[in-house]
Amino acid sequence: MSLPTITAAGLVCSVGHDVDAACAAIRCGLDHVVESRFHDGRSDWLRVAAVPDEAQRHGFDRWWAMLEPAVVACLDAAGRARTAIVLLRPTAAGCDEDLGDDLADHLRQRFPAVAAVEVKEPQGFTVLHAWAEVRERLGVTACVIAGVDSLLTAAAIMPLLDDGTLIGPTGISQATAGEAAAAVLCCDDGEGLHCLGVAAAPEPARRGGRTPLKADGLTNAGRQALAEAGVAMHDIAWRIADCQMDQRSLKEAALVHRRLSRQTRERCPLWQPCRSTGLVGAATVPLLLAVAWMAFRKGYAPGDHVLLHAGAGDAVRSVAVCGRRRNPSEVVSVA
Repeated sequence: MSLPTITAAGLVCSVGHDVDAACAAIRCGLDHVVESRFHDGRSDWLRVAAVPDEAQRHGFDRWWAMLEPAVVACLDAAGRARTAIVLLRPTAAGCDEDLGDDLADHLRQRFPAVAAVEVKEPQGFTVLHAWAEVRERLGVTACVIAGVDSLLTAAAIMPLLDDGTLIGPTGISQATAGEAAAAVLCCDDGEGLHCLGVAAAPEPARRGGRTPLKADGLTNAGRQALAEAGVAMHDIAWRIADCQMDQRSLKEAALVHRRLSRQTRERCPLWQPCRSTGLVGAATVPLLLAVAWMAFRKGYAPGDHVLLHAGAGDAVRSVAVCGRRRNPSEVVSVA
Protein backbone atom coordinates (compact mmCIF):
# COMPACT_ATOMS: atom_id res chain seq x y z
CA MET A 1 0.00 0.00 0.00
CA SER A 2 1.45 3.37 -1.04
CA LEU A 3 2.46 5.90 1.58
CA PRO A 4 2.00 9.67 1.27
CA THR A 5 4.26 12.68 1.19
CA ILE A 6 3.56 15.24 3.92
CA THR A 7 3.52 18.64 2.19
CA ALA A 8 2.03 20.87 4.92
CA ALA A 9 1.08 20.81 8.59
CA GLY A 10 -0.94 22.69 11.18
CA LEU A 11 -0.39 22.68 14.93
CA VAL A 12 -1.97 24.31 17.99
CA CYS A 13 -0.48 23.42 21.36
CA SER A 14 0.62 24.94 24.65
CA VAL A 15 3.76 26.50 23.13
CA GLY A 16 2.31 27.90 19.91
CA HIS A 17 -0.91 28.63 18.03
CA ASP A 18 0.59 27.83 14.62
CA VAL A 19 3.04 25.25 13.33
CA ASP A 20 5.96 27.67 12.85
CA ALA A 21 5.80 29.10 16.38
CA ALA A 22 5.13 25.73 18.01
CA CYS A 23 7.98 23.91 16.24
CA ALA A 24 10.39 26.76 17.01
CA ALA A 25 9.49 26.52 20.71
CA ILE A 26 9.80 22.71 20.66
CA ARG A 27 13.19 22.96 18.98
CA CYS A 28 14.36 25.33 21.75
CA GLY A 29 13.00 23.04 24.48
CA LEU A 30 10.50 25.62 25.75
CA ASP A 31 7.28 24.73 27.54
CA HIS A 32 4.22 26.44 28.95
CA VAL A 33 3.55 24.40 32.08
CA VAL A 34 1.18 26.06 34.54
CA GLU A 35 -0.36 25.12 37.87
CA SER A 36 -3.74 23.44 37.48
CA ARG A 37 -6.79 22.86 39.66
CA PHE A 38 -5.91 19.15 39.92
CA HIS A 39 -4.24 17.78 43.04
CA ASP A 40 -1.63 15.04 42.82
CA GLY A 41 -3.00 13.26 45.90
CA ARG A 42 0.09 14.07 47.95
CA SER A 43 0.96 17.67 48.68
CA ASP A 44 1.09 19.64 45.44
CA TRP A 45 -1.10 20.89 42.63
CA LEU A 46 -0.42 19.26 39.29
CA ARG A 47 1.28 21.31 36.60
CA VAL A 48 -0.12 20.88 33.10
CA ALA A 49 0.65 22.04 29.55
CA ALA A 50 -2.49 24.03 28.75
CA VAL A 51 -3.12 25.94 25.52
CA PRO A 52 -3.33 29.68 26.33
CA ASP A 53 -6.88 30.89 25.67
CA GLU A 54 -7.92 34.45 26.47
CA ALA A 55 -11.59 33.51 25.97
CA GLN A 56 -11.22 30.73 28.59
CA ARG A 57 -13.36 28.34 26.57
CA HIS A 58 -14.35 24.94 27.91
CA GLY A 59 -15.78 21.71 26.56
CA PHE A 60 -16.58 21.41 22.87
CA ASP A 61 -15.80 25.07 22.12
CA ARG A 62 -12.24 24.62 23.39
CA TRP A 63 -11.67 21.48 21.30
CA TRP A 64 -13.01 23.19 18.19
CA ALA A 65 -10.90 26.31 18.81
CA MET A 66 -7.78 24.10 18.71
CA LEU A 67 -8.81 21.91 15.77
CA GLU A 68 -10.07 24.51 13.29
CA PRO A 69 -6.83 26.51 12.74
CA ALA A 70 -4.76 23.33 12.42
CA VAL A 71 -7.05 22.02 9.66
CA VAL A 72 -7.27 25.44 7.96
CA ALA A 73 -3.47 25.56 7.65
CA CYS A 74 -3.50 22.29 5.69
CA LEU A 75 -6.50 23.14 3.52
CA ASP A 76 -4.96 26.49 2.60
CA ALA A 77 -1.83 24.66 1.46
CA ALA A 78 -3.93 22.19 -0.55
CA GLY A 79 -5.41 25.03 -2.60
CA ARG A 80 -7.83 23.81 -5.26
CA ALA A 81 -6.92 20.14 -4.86
CA ARG A 82 -9.84 17.80 -4.17
CA THR A 83 -9.33 17.02 -0.48
CA ALA A 84 -10.75 14.74 2.21
CA ILE A 85 -10.33 14.97 5.99
CA VAL A 86 -9.63 12.02 8.30
CA LEU A 87 -10.23 12.95 11.93
CA LEU A 88 -8.70 10.74 14.62
CA ARG A 89 -11.18 10.04 17.40
CA PRO A 90 -10.13 11.58 20.76
CA THR A 91 -8.85 8.96 23.21
CA ALA A 92 -8.78 10.82 26.55
CA ALA A 93 -10.48 8.87 29.35
CA GLY A 94 -13.95 10.18 30.17
CA CYS A 95 -14.27 11.83 26.76
CA ASP A 96 -17.79 12.01 25.30
CA GLU A 97 -18.21 9.11 22.86
CA ASP A 98 -19.94 11.43 20.38
CA LEU A 99 -17.24 14.12 20.50
CA GLY A 100 -15.43 12.86 17.41
CA ASP A 101 -18.66 12.73 15.40
CA ASP A 102 -19.68 16.22 16.61
CA LEU A 103 -16.31 17.64 15.56
CA ALA A 104 -16.66 15.93 12.17
CA ASP A 105 -20.10 17.52 11.70
CA HIS A 106 -18.63 20.95 12.42
CA LEU A 107 -15.84 20.30 9.92
CA ARG A 108 -18.40 19.44 7.24
CA GLN A 109 -20.32 22.65 7.94
CA ARG A 110 -17.18 24.80 8.11
CA PHE A 111 -15.61 23.32 4.95
CA PRO A 112 -18.46 22.33 2.60
CA ALA A 113 -16.09 22.05 -0.38
CA VAL A 114 -14.22 19.14 1.23
CA ALA A 115 -14.99 15.82 -0.48
CA ALA A 116 -15.60 13.94 2.79
CA VAL A 117 -14.91 14.03 6.53
CA GLU A 118 -14.38 10.65 8.16
CA VAL A 119 -13.69 9.68 11.78
CA LYS A 120 -11.20 6.88 12.43
CA GLU A 121 -9.77 5.28 15.54
CA PRO A 122 -6.14 6.26 16.26
CA GLN A 123 -3.83 3.51 14.99
CA GLY A 124 -0.42 5.04 15.53
CA PHE A 125 1.51 5.73 12.35
CA THR A 126 -0.40 3.02 10.49
CA VAL A 127 -3.14 5.64 10.06
CA LEU A 128 -1.00 6.84 7.14
CA HIS A 129 -2.31 3.82 5.23
CA ALA A 130 -5.73 5.53 5.32
CA TRP A 131 -4.41 7.93 2.70
CA ALA A 132 -4.27 5.28 -0.04
CA GLU A 133 -7.67 3.85 0.91
CA VAL A 134 -9.37 7.27 0.94
CA ARG A 135 -7.68 8.30 -2.32
CA GLU A 136 -8.86 5.20 -4.17
CA ARG A 137 -12.39 5.23 -2.74
CA LEU A 138 -13.14 8.95 -3.06
CA GLY A 139 -10.86 9.93 -5.93
CA VAL A 140 -9.19 12.74 -3.97
CA THR A 141 -5.70 14.09 -4.62
CA ALA A 142 -5.00 15.21 -1.04
CA CYS A 143 -6.03 14.15 2.46
CA VAL A 144 -5.76 15.93 5.80
CA ILE A 145 -5.11 13.65 8.78
CA ALA A 146 -5.99 15.56 11.94
CA GLY A 147 -6.17 14.81 15.64
CA VAL A 148 -7.26 16.82 18.66
CA ASP A 149 -7.24 15.78 22.30
CA SER A 150 -7.12 17.18 25.81
CA LEU A 151 -6.06 15.33 28.94
CA LEU A 152 -6.91 18.29 31.16
CA THR A 153 -10.04 16.88 32.77
CA ALA A 154 -10.47 15.00 36.03
CA ALA A 155 -11.62 11.88 34.16
CA ALA A 156 -8.43 11.90 32.06
CA ILE A 157 -6.03 12.92 34.85
CA MET A 158 -7.05 10.31 37.45
CA PRO A 159 -6.07 7.17 35.43
CA LEU A 160 -2.70 8.77 34.63
CA LEU A 161 -2.11 9.37 38.34
CA ASP A 162 -3.27 5.89 39.32
CA ASP A 163 -0.95 4.04 36.91
CA GLY A 164 2.08 6.20 37.72
CA THR A 165 2.32 7.89 34.32
CA LEU A 166 2.43 11.42 35.75
CA ILE A 167 4.01 10.88 39.17
CA GLY A 168 6.61 8.16 39.75
CA PRO A 169 6.88 5.94 42.84
CA THR A 170 9.42 8.33 44.38
CA GLY A 171 7.09 11.31 43.95
CA ILE A 172 9.05 12.80 41.04
CA SER A 173 7.10 14.22 38.09
CA GLN A 174 7.59 11.95 35.06
CA ALA A 175 5.18 13.40 32.52
CA THR A 176 2.85 16.33 31.97
CA ALA A 177 -0.75 16.16 30.81
CA GLY A 178 -1.42 18.44 27.87
CA GLU A 179 -3.75 19.29 25.01
CA ALA A 180 -3.21 19.97 21.33
CA ALA A 181 -4.55 19.77 17.80
CA ALA A 182 -2.34 18.76 14.90
CA ALA A 183 -2.94 18.07 11.22
CA VAL A 184 -0.82 17.01 8.24
CA LEU A 185 -1.57 17.26 4.53
CA CYS A 186 -0.95 13.99 2.67
CA CYS A 187 -0.35 14.04 -1.09
CA ASP A 188 0.91 11.66 -3.76
CA ASP A 189 3.89 13.79 -4.64
CA GLY A 190 5.55 17.09 -3.92
CA GLU A 191 8.31 18.57 -1.80
CA GLY A 192 8.14 17.58 1.85
CA LEU A 193 8.38 14.65 4.22
CA HIS A 194 8.21 11.38 2.29
CA CYS A 195 6.85 8.44 4.31
CA LEU A 196 8.95 5.40 3.41
CA GLY A 197 7.86 2.69 5.84
CA VAL A 198 5.22 2.20 8.53
CA ALA A 199 4.58 -0.68 10.93
CA ALA A 200 3.03 -1.53 14.30
CA ALA A 201 3.51 -4.37 16.79
CA PRO A 202 2.19 -5.30 20.26
CA GLU A 203 4.34 -4.72 23.34
CA PRO A 204 4.16 -7.72 25.72
CA ALA A 205 5.64 -5.87 28.71
CA ARG A 206 3.01 -3.88 30.61
CA ARG A 207 3.62 -1.15 33.14
CA GLY A 208 3.51 -2.80 36.56
CA GLY A 209 3.57 -6.31 35.04
CA ARG A 210 6.06 -9.12 35.58
CA THR A 211 7.31 -9.35 31.98
CA PRO A 212 10.68 -7.58 31.67
CA LEU A 213 10.85 -4.63 29.29
CA LYS A 214 12.95 -5.52 26.25
CA ALA A 215 11.28 -3.16 23.74
CA ASP A 216 10.04 -6.13 21.68
CA GLY A 217 7.10 -4.15 20.29
CA LEU A 218 9.17 -1.20 19.10
CA THR A 219 11.92 -3.48 17.82
CA ASN A 220 9.55 -5.59 15.71
CA ALA A 221 7.73 -2.54 14.36
CA GLY A 222 11.01 -0.75 13.68
CA ARG A 223 12.47 -3.74 11.85
CA GLN A 224 9.40 -3.97 9.59
CA ALA A 225 9.33 -0.21 8.89
CA LEU A 226 13.05 -0.10 8.08
CA ALA A 227 12.69 -3.09 5.74
CA GLU A 228 9.78 -1.44 3.92
CA ALA A 229 11.76 1.79 3.62
CA GLY A 230 14.82 -0.05 2.31
CA VAL A 231 17.20 1.52 4.83
CA ALA A 232 19.12 0.32 7.89
CA MET A 233 19.24 1.82 11.37
CA HIS A 234 22.68 3.34 10.72
CA ASP A 235 21.08 5.33 7.87
CA ILE A 236 18.77 7.07 10.37
CA ALA A 237 20.07 10.54 11.25
CA TRP A 238 17.77 11.17 14.21
CA ARG A 239 14.70 9.93 16.05
CA ILE A 240 11.48 11.57 17.24
CA ALA A 241 9.41 9.91 19.98
CA ASP A 242 6.41 10.61 22.20
CA CYS A 243 8.28 9.76 25.43
CA GLN A 244 8.74 12.34 28.17
CA MET A 245 10.92 12.11 31.29
CA ASP A 246 9.93 8.70 32.68
CA GLN A 247 12.65 6.06 32.90
CA ARG A 248 10.54 3.36 31.24
CA SER A 249 9.89 5.09 27.91
CA LEU A 250 13.45 6.45 27.73
CA LYS A 251 14.82 2.95 28.38
CA GLU A 252 12.55 1.58 25.65
CA ALA A 253 13.82 4.18 23.16
CA ALA A 254 17.44 3.32 24.01
CA LEU A 255 16.82 -0.44 23.76
CA VAL A 256 15.20 -0.30 20.33
CA HIS A 257 18.03 1.86 18.98
CA ARG A 258 20.62 -0.57 20.29
CA ARG A 259 18.79 -3.70 19.08
CA LEU A 260 18.24 -2.37 15.55
CA SER A 261 21.75 -0.96 15.06
CA ARG A 262 24.23 -3.19 13.26
CA GLN A 263 26.82 -0.50 12.60
CA THR A 264 28.04 2.29 14.84
CA ARG A 265 26.79 5.78 14.06
CA GLU A 266 28.46 8.73 15.72
CA ARG A 267 25.22 10.53 16.62
CA CYS A 268 21.53 9.71 16.45
CA PRO A 269 19.79 12.22 18.75
CA LEU A 270 16.35 11.63 20.22
CA TRP A 271 13.87 14.51 19.95
CA GLN A 272 11.04 14.57 22.50
CA PRO A 273 8.38 17.11 21.44
CA CYS A 274 6.00 15.95 24.19
CA ARG A 275 8.36 17.37 26.81
CA SER A 276 7.18 20.76 25.53
CA THR A 277 3.56 19.97 24.65
CA GLY A 278 2.71 17.38 27.30
CA LEU A 279 0.86 14.15 26.57
CA VAL A 280 -1.66 14.93 23.82
CA GLY A 281 -3.49 11.67 23.09
CA ALA A 282 -4.94 11.43 19.58
CA ALA A 283 -2.93 14.47 18.40
CA THR A 284 0.40 12.71 19.03
CA VAL A 285 1.02 11.12 15.62
CA PRO A 286 0.24 14.21 13.47
CA LEU A 287 2.22 16.33 15.96
CA LEU A 288 5.36 14.18 15.59
CA LEU A 289 4.97 14.22 11.79
CA ALA A 290 4.58 18.01 11.85
CA VAL A 291 7.82 18.38 13.84
CA ALA A 292 9.72 16.20 11.34
CA TRP A 293 8.19 18.02 8.35
CA MET A 294 9.18 21.42 9.76
CA ALA A 295 12.76 20.24 10.40
CA PHE A 296 13.14 19.37 6.71
CA ARG A 297 11.32 22.51 5.57
CA LYS A 298 13.50 24.87 7.63
CA GLY A 299 16.72 22.99 6.93
CA TYR A 300 17.73 22.04 10.48
CA ALA A 301 17.12 18.30 10.11
CA PRO A 302 20.30 16.40 11.11
CA GLY A 303 20.09 14.20 8.00
CA ASP A 304 17.93 12.73 5.25
CA HIS A 305 16.17 9.98 7.24
CA VAL A 306 14.24 10.07 10.51
CA LEU A 307 12.64 7.31 12.57
CA LEU A 308 9.51 8.24 14.52
CA HIS A 309 7.92 6.02 17.15
CA ALA A 310 4.84 6.36 19.31
CA GLY A 311 2.82 4.32 21.77
CA ALA A 312 4.50 5.04 25.12
CA GLY A 313 2.09 3.74 27.73
CA ASP A 314 -0.08 1.86 25.21
CA ALA A 315 -0.22 -1.84 24.35
CA VAL A 316 0.82 -1.28 20.71
CA ARG A 317 3.93 0.46 19.42
CA SER A 318 4.09 2.04 15.97
CA VAL A 319 7.05 3.23 13.91
CA ALA A 320 7.40 5.37 10.79
CA VAL A 321 10.53 5.86 8.72
CA CYS A 322 10.48 9.09 6.74
CA GLY A 323 12.88 10.96 4.51
CA ARG A 324 13.21 14.21 2.68
CA ARG A 325 11.85 14.31 -0.85
CA ARG A 326 14.12 16.59 -2.81
CA ASN A 327 13.31 18.81 -5.78
CA PRO A 328 14.72 17.51 -9.08
CA SER A 329 16.91 20.63 -9.22
CA GLU A 330 18.63 19.54 -5.99
CA VAL A 331 19.61 16.12 -7.33
CA VAL A 332 23.10 16.08 -8.78
CA SER A 333 23.54 13.56 -11.57
CA VAL A 334 26.76 11.60 -11.76
CA ALA A 335 27.94 10.76 -15.26
